[in-house]
Amino acid sequence: MKFEVDNANYAATIVKIGTTIGLDGCDNVVGFPIFGYQAIVGKDTKIGELMVLFTAETQLSEEFCKVNNLFRKKELNSNPSIAGYIEENRRIKALKFRGHKSSALAMPLSSLSYLGVNMNDLKEGVSFQKIDGVEICKKYNLRQRSEGMRGNNVRGKNKKFERVEPKLFPEHLDSDNFFKNAHKYKSSDHVVVTQKLHGTSGRFGHILVKRKKNIIEKSLSFFGIKIQETEYDYIAGSRRVIKDPNSDVETKHYFDSDIWTQKLNEIKMSIPKNTIIYGEIIGWAGDNSLIQKNYSYQMPQGSSELYIYRMVNVNQDGYCVDYSWQQIKEFCKSTGLKNCPELWNGRFEDFNAQDFLDKKYFKEMQKDHFAYNEHPIPLDDNSPCDEGVCVRVEQLQPYITKAKSPLFLEHETKILDSGVEDIESEQS
Repeated sequence: MKFEVDNANYAATIVKIGTTIGLDGCDNVVGFPIFGYQAIVGKDTKIGELMVLFTAETQLSEEFCKVNNLFRKKELNSNPSIAGYIEENRRIKALKFRGHKSSALAMPLSSLSYLGVNMNDLKEGVSFQKIDGVEICKKYNLRQRSEGMRGNNVRGKNKKFERVEPKLFPEHLDSDNFFKNAHKYKSSDHVVVTQKLHGTSGRFGHILVKRKKNIIEKSLSFFGIKIQETEYDYIAGSRRVIKDPNSDVETKHYFDSDIWTQKLNEIKMSIPKNTIIYGEIIGWAGDNSLIQKNYSYQMPQGSSELYIYRMVNVNQDGYCVDYSWQQIKEFCKSTGLKNCPELWNGRFEDFNAQDFLDKKYFKEMQKDHFAYNEHPIPLDDNSPCDEGVCVRVEQLQPYITKAKSPLFLEHETKILDSGVEDIESEQS
């Protein structure tokens, strides 16, 4: 049996019922806390029972919903006499059930029996989005507009000239769910915990790019005369898309303007050669629009800030060496740039992620509830809470996970319900 995963944060996982929580006002169901989420399960669910867990903003396959009679519209189910609770978009939501948080769906192992799977292979900890090539779930995407769609070649039918080699300007590392991956940390690991900011990610490099040869240079090359092939230039990118105004390939942007190149122009003189900076842009995308709804971080209208969370040195072969977190902080101090606020550091065994969830860090600090290592960035009054934290441990390549607040997951769900998908979700 083959288990396939494309995006681990939106994969189904076989989990064991370890504990359940009684829910006020609910006689027939209980809460099942797992991975920082809570699923609502039947009161007769047994401790030690294995179940299939799907987390918020995962989309179930149509077949899975149909076979298991999960659709709210009865006519869509295999048994049209049964009405479920899943809408036609098949999306798992973070919501309130009779006042209690529900941010995951737990299904019995038998829900996969239609695939003809060997139930003995469904062991605790197994994750999948496909089983033997059959899709079970994936990340839910609401595509209103698509940032990074390529336009037509602005130079007609001529061959496109793209200056940037992707290996010299790599995307940032994917950040796994902390709660699903906490077992990968050792008790003795020194971890750094930073404020996870809710904006849009960007990368900014001072790297080697291809030179576009003029007619004379092309002629000389034809006769075997060596011509300089590369040159250094400053390049910006969103998480997935390279933003190069000097390329022959037109790039469309998620926002009305290219906020990534704008930010590059503000900071580029601080970027050393062969260096790429990764960070979060927060605040405003223009004079009248926020990067993320309800999250201006109290910045004046029309302004934005970059907060750095990673830096690498890249050679001409695309080999990257990461800066340590301390080196990043020293770089920011020396250049006047800003790093993502560090909230805590210490041994992993002393870290409790729950202490950092469903909170507004700046207000907590003001109340003397917490003594953070650096001042968190304050939220708007209408921001429900901080998104959560990132947990970093130094390795040859740093291992970084993210712990999101349940209250923030509910906020994300409401934004999607309104018909708007934030740029970070679209690019994930």
